[in-house]
Amino acid sequence: MVVKNSILNVISMVVPGLFFIPAMAFLSRSLGVESFSLLLLVYAILGYSSIFDAGMSRAVIRKIAQTNNQHDEYNIMGTSIGAVLMLCSIPVLLFVIFSEDIVNWLSVSEANKVESEHAVQQVAWIIPFYLVSSVAFAYLEGKEQFLKLSLYKIITGVAIAATPALMVYFYGGLINAIQGLIFARIFVAIVALFALSKEITLVRLRFNVRVFLDLITFGGWISVSNVISPVMVYMDRFILSNTTGAASVAFYSAPAELIEKIAVIPGALARAIFPMFSRLGAHVDYAKKIYIGLSATLLVVLIPLFALSVNILDLWLGEPYGANSSGILKILILGFFFNALAQVPFAAIQAKGLSKITALVHLAEVLPYLILLFYLVNQFGLIGAAYAWSARVIIDFIILYYISIKI
Repeated sequence: MVVKNSILNVISMVVPGLFFIPAMAFLSRSLGVESFSLLLLVYAILGYSSIFDAGMSRAVIRKIAQTNNQHDEYNIMGTSIGAVLMLCSIPVLLFVIFSEDIVNWLSVSEANKVESEHAVQQVAWIIPFYLVSSVAFAYLEGKEQFLKLSLYKIITGVAIAATPALMVYFYGGLINAIQGLIFARIFVAIVALFALSKEITLVRLRFNVRVFLDLITFGGWISVSNVISPVMVYMDRFILSNTTGAASVAFYSAPAELIEKIAVIPGALARAIFPMFSRLGAHVDYAKKIYIGLSATLLVVLIPLFALSVNILDLWLGEPYGANSSGILKILILGFFFNALAQVPFAAIQAKGLSKITALVHLAEVLPYLILLFYLVNQFGLIGAAYAWSARVIIDFIILYYISIKI
């Protein structure tokens, strides 16, 4: 069952990736280095916006996996959707109010400042649609209905990958790329709510204070991880923009984005095992089989990517990227291997309701990582950020693995 669900999850991410890779190639050539860098930072901001759901998506998956009562399901979904809509009002206002300060901090050139401020303001309005769709899809994930979920994810993933490129093709410019992303995210939210409506009656959804407190108790610690994890995943790009200028970030962000796309493999596995671990518990012998299977799969993908990094980057994004980014990609590949394996103990710990432990691990990691990141970026520039990230994820895997075998 886990293998089947993992394969379905991979398919739901790989198919959109077939559109994402040529779309990024087109955008990198059409927008220019600085505007493309800013677009990649927008994707990073959206990745960070998951912090504003207060762990609701993960909590919903776990609670739905554990209940067979439809009345409880109405309360869980009504409460979680209502909660994320309230919570996301804060970041929307912050992005709108402080857009100029954000652009100044990113060291954007004068020629692109006005366009960049408008882009940041528009990004703010994507967040509510992003969070609602995440919670709605969490229902299907909790029910382990991965075939349905995969079909919906393919449709929405293609829209997210292709729409910004289509907008730039017809109208040009960074702003139109962002507007394409907004249209795509609205479409995703509509599809997610449609998917949910096929399972339960939406008009019967209710906000329940008791359920909210239950979700937030588990999700609260998840949200701590959600706050810290994106800092450790995306902060390197923002620090590089601040210290080296926005124009150079693409040479780091491009290989980092490629690594994130390969993360569909461990991500698919993690999505499959978390509801199963929540329902049945995590068994050591079974976890070992997962480690072996995941390692073998990753090596098949990563070894050719490591060996042909220059050729792949030049073919994908153009000649400057092979020369400037291949070394960065190789270092990120090493770290990614361990980061992928860390998904197994991470899911096992949280499935036992011990989200506090993973949150405390991330809390302990963040300050040393940021110190190391600042130091290595100042000493070595772009490649220093890659060394810092890889060192952090390797240590993270060691800690999580040790905890998972002790609890």
